[in-house]
Amino acid sequence: MDPWNPLLQNYTVVYLPYCTADLHMGSSRHRYYAFEWSYVPYRTVEHAGARNVMEALEWMRDRYTRVEELVLLGYSAGGYGLLGHAHTMAAHFPGAKVALVSDGAVGAIPDEFVTERFATWNAWPAVASGNLLEHVGKRSGDRIRVADIVAALGAAHPDWRIGFISTERDVVPVGFCAVAGGSMGEFPADQQVKLAYLRSVGASTYVSPGAIHGQTIYPCLTERVVNGVRLSDWLWQLLDFARTMPPDVHCTFDCVDHVCASCARPLGCEKFMACHCDKIYCHDA
Repeated sequence: MDPWNPLLQNYTVVYLPYCTADLHMGSSRHRYYAFEWSYVPYRTVEHAGARNVMEALEWMRDRYTRVEELVLLGYSAGGYGLLGHAHTMAAHFPGAKVALVSDGAVGAIPDEFVTERFATWNAWPAVASGNLLEHVGKRSGDRIRVADIVAALGAAHPDWRIGFISTERDVVPVGFCAVAGGSMGEFPADQQVKLAYLRSVGASTYVSPGAIHGQTIYPCLTERVVNGVRLSDWLWQLLDFARTMPPDVHCTFDCVDHVCASCARPLGCEKFMACHCDKIYCHDA
């Protein structure tokens, strides 16, 4: 583990990389075209995310037979992948206490895009395993929201601790909103709706100012303070099964992104569009 990130120091960490463009849930072969009106194939992609996850789970189960606490931590695409596979993952380790943390993946993208992509990737078998979706009255192929999956997990596992981390204008889903037919300007308001529903089904949320995508992977994890609550302390509380769930933390739109501002100032960038702690995107550069 990185020395600046003490959260999982006492855990065995298994890392699953991302490489099949299907949120870790696909099981199909699909030919993509450069443009809708073009008949020239652009690329054929083997979506094998689901198989990769299952191989990793089998490897873990063979080696770790006495798991007391299972922390599922996903960043970006991994955050969505965890939601799809969490039910199956936990079944591999019966009796383990479970905490799920999704960083940069709150589902603030058009619901139609999710439904269409799941069909293309053949992701439904992964999501619907163990009859999970029946807890919210859904079946494979139905119009589905990320929040529906969270609600199903909460109904099936009321003792789980589930948390979501995001920023007000996360640059990556903002871009996906545009690609998926939505509006980039709609993202903040749409995210508020999605976050409210996530909270209503038992999840805790932490929303920082700015547009950084993901926060658990950067040193700023220990520097983020919103409304007096440090992000690393919020995570500690979420992962401590003996404590109550952490509070919902949300910065209003007039909050200043001090972490990114401190990165941008030495570069002479007073107005930055987005930052990733190691890279600044300036308006005035």
